[in-house]
Amino acid sequence: MAARIATEWKRNMTASLYYLSPSAFVCSTKRHWFVLDVKANRYVCIDEMKIRAMSPYLSGLSGINDNVAAVPPPRDVQASIRELLNQEILVENVASGKPFLPCRNVTPTETILDRVFATPLTYFLLHAPAFYYACIRADYELRHREFRQIVESVRVDATSHGVGGKRLNLGRAGRLIAIFNALRWTYPRPYICLFDCLALLRYLQLYRHQPDWVFGITEDPFMAHCWLQFNNVVLSDTVERAASYLPIMIV
Repeated sequence: MAARIATEWKRNMTASLYYLSPSAFVCSTKRHWFVLDVKANRYVCIDEMKIRAMSPYLSGLSGINDNVAAVPPPRDVQASIRELLNQEILVENVASGKPFLPCRNVTPTETILDRVFATPLTYFLLHAPAFYYACIRADYELRHREFRQIVESVRVDATSHGVGGKRLNLGRAGRLIAIFNALRWTYPRPYICLFDCLALLRYLQLYRHQPDWVFGITEDPFMAHCWLQFNNVVLSDTVERAASYLPIMIV
C-alpha cells in the first residue's frame, strides 16, 4: 500500500510536456495565438495569456528539456490543456506530435505579377489543356474532398511524379502563370484564393514546378488568405497583400 501511494504521488508530481498535433499549425500575435486545424478545417483563437500559462508544458515553448519533469500544472492550466487535447490540437505522445512553434516563412519582397512575359497565341493553345485540367481537378477536390486530404495530396505530389521537392524556375514559371491568368476568366468559378491557388499549384505541378502554398491570417479584423510563393517571390498575389498576413501554414 505504501509503495502504491508513493508511486501515485510521484506520478502526480510529474509534469508532462504536450505537443502540437501534426494536423495543427500555429502563429502568434501580441494578444492571441491562432491555430489552423487542418483536420477539422477551422481556425481557433486562443488568448495569449492562456498560452503563456501553458508554455512550461508545451514542447517548443517550455524552455526546458523535453524529458524534464517540473511541477504539475495548476488546475486552470490543466483545464486549458485538457480542452486542447479534447479538440485534438494537442497530443501527449512525442512520436505523434511536433513542437508548439509558430510557422516561419520568407518575407515576400517581390511579385512575379510585376514581370512581363511574352505569350504568343501558340503558347495559349499549347498550355490550355493543362490549364483546364488543373482547374477541373482543383474544383473537384474542393467540392468532394476534405481539406486535410487536399493538403496531404499536395504534399505527396510534391515528392512524387518527378516533382522532387520545392523547386521552381522563375522564368519558365512566369510564362506559365501569365498564361494561367490570361485564361482564368474562361473558367466559370468565382475568384477565391483557395481555388485559384490550388488550381495554379496543380497547373504548375504538371510542369514539375513546386512552389510553397502559404496560408496566413490577420488578427483585427480576423481574415484568412492563401497565396503561392517561392523564396521571396509571390506568384499569385501582390507583395503588399501577402505581406499583410501572418503566415500560419506552409504546404
